Amino acid sequence: MSNPNRIRILSRCSFRQLLLMAFLLIAGLLVATSVRALFTLEGVAVHSRQASRQAVGMTEHLQRLQERTAAMERSARQFLVLDDPAFRVRYQEAAAQAQQALDAVAADVPGGSGDVVSAWEKNRDALWQVLQQPASQRSSAAADVQQALSQLPVLNQQLSDQSDAQISAHNDLLLDELEQQRAMLSWQVIGAIVLAVLLACVFGLWLSMPLEQLETAINRLGGGRFDHPVAIQGPADLRRLGQQLDWLRQRLAKVEAEKIRFIQNVSRRLKASDTGLAATQDAGLQRQIADVLNYHEAVLEARQVNRLPVDLGVLLNKIVDDYRDQCEAREVRVEVSGAVRMMGLDLTKMEYVLSSLLLNAVRFSPQAGVVRFILTQIDRRGLQLDCIDQGPGVAQEDAPYIFDPFHPTRQFEADQSRAPVSLAISREYIEAQHGIIELLPSEAGAHFRITLPDEY
Repeated sequence: MSNPNRIRILSRCSFRQLLLMAFLLIAGLLVATSVRALFTLEGVAVHSRQASRQAVGMTEHLQRLQERTAAMERSARQFLVLDDPAFRVRYQEAAAQAQQALDAVAADVPGGSGDVVSAWEKNRDALWQVLQQPASQRSSAAADVQQALSQLPVLNQQLSDQSDAQISAHNDLLLDELEQQRAMLSWQVIGAIVLAVLLACVFGLWLSMPLEQLETAINRLGGGRFDHPVAIQGPADLRRLGQQLDWLRQRLAKVEAEKIRFIQNVSRRLKASDTGLAATQDAGLQRQIADVLNYHEAVLEARQVNRLPVDLGVLLNKIVDDYRDQCEAREVRVEVSGAVRMMGLDLTKMEYVLSSLLLNAVRFSPQAGVVRFILTQIDRRGLQLDCIDQGPGVAQEDAPYIFDPFHPTRQFEADQSRAPVSLAISREYIEAQHGIIELLPSEAGAHFRITLPDEY
């Protein structure tokens, strides 16, 4: 099957099917290696048992040969001394049993034992011939008898040495085989692990790519970027999900475009009308519509962040100087303390945020009040800015909606509003730079805190 056909078949599978396939493939590889190792160990164990049985059998045959040889020697000596035929019969029986043991030993030690076995049988036959002679002739063959009786134990020892050498050779062969199997098994296990890791990495990367594409697409939709089509490559179910996201993107883009056209149309009509809202003297409604337009434009601008090296302390002091007339008009003193290092921030957006905090604090500060700005370097990659005033503070029931530009409970009268739209716009600008702006609990006055990371 060609690669394009394989890819088409895999693309028809779902994410869960591919995940299960990858798991089964890796598990099958490891199981096959384990089974191969099991059979290898079983083969070595079988050879070991066979060698053990052979060694035990050889030892038993040698022991029986030595016992029967001793019985032959004892019966022969007794017959030569007492001349009792019963001892010769015993010798003959012991010799027959020794021959059986000798044949077994010769079978256990093939090849090298032939000469020793022949010598053993020759000495046995010579001794038997002497035992069959009349008593008058035996005295002349005493030397032959003694030589035969002394040679049999020596030949038994030679057979024992050959048997030990045979057992040792078998053990060496078994150890060599065990070492070869161990080395082969080690390489098989290492190969299986490496292959399993490679398969896991390949499947992991292949399956993670569509997930990353989905994450990127969702982040774009969340950021209001509807100009990039959503195209997911990978399993069938994830591709279908990508198609649904692209459909959602098109719908959101259409709604966004209609909203922008509506607001732009309203804005043009308000600006072009000579008998508009000003003629109605409805300042509250006029301000509400202006807030809607300003907030919407700020949300659109917040999506574009232009980071530059900014010294927030220098920027804050500049803004205080720019609005010194407004501060002196209410006899409000502004104090700036602390220092932070230069960070990558959007200069235009930070000017708006700091100006909004300053004007809002001055606006609600009592005559001859104090507004404090405190800069803190919280770590090597972030800073913290606190703005504290001595005004009436924020009512507990209004605090959760302080950054909500159009909450139903908002009052638009200047003397009651504690949450102008500038605070909502400031939140959009701070969050666009991945920071946080929050209202902290305070016994007196308002305490705003901004936390910004350095992502330049």
